[in-house]
Amino acid sequence: ALLVRRAGRAAPEVEPGRHVCVGGSAETGGPSKCATIVPVRAGLRSFLAVSGHFIWDGEAAKRLRHVEMIGEVVGDKSVVFAGDFNAEPGPSLEKLEQSSKFMGRLQRVVLPENTMTGLTGDFSQQVCIDHVYTSPDLPPLRAAALAKPANPWGGRVTRPAKVSGASDHVPVVVELDLDQKEAPAP
Repeated sequence: ALLVRRAGRAAPEVEPGRHVCVGGSAETGGPSKCATIVPVRAGLRSFLAVSGHFIWDGEAAKRLRHVEMIGEVVGDKSVVFAGDFNAEPGPSLEKLEQSSKFMGRLQRVVLPENTMTGLTGDFSQQVCIDHVYTSPDLPPLRAAALAKPANPWGGRVTRPAKVSGASDHVPVVVELDLDQKEAPAP
């Protein structure tokens, strides 16, 4: 989800009908592994917002292919790229960042130390598997997870199942400097 705020008020400026979906096939890990690309205008700035769900580490080649497919659509445009990468910070995520030309031009937004954004597949441990990347011309000012991950089933086995939350993932908020006109010097 994306919220564009100007002068303290929500100001959605997404162009209806201009979104593109990438993935959702066996090539990217199945129907739930897709990304949506939406053009956004915030004041005088235009950029693409990408929200994706990626395959787990055991299928890293499919995750890389998915990222490459997104990069083909995005090209060299300014972008905020976020989602469930199903990879914690470390060697697996670094390999993805280094293996993809598209990812190589982006910067990962660093969350505060010990921030957890989701749960393992069996809901037993908190992990940091949701990430946000931005183009250099969209520098992050602040970032944080807005809650602690929790089992959406309430942690109890019941018949019928009782859902206590929408997801085991939590919202991650990133405030960007949209007033900057050019990419900062390296």
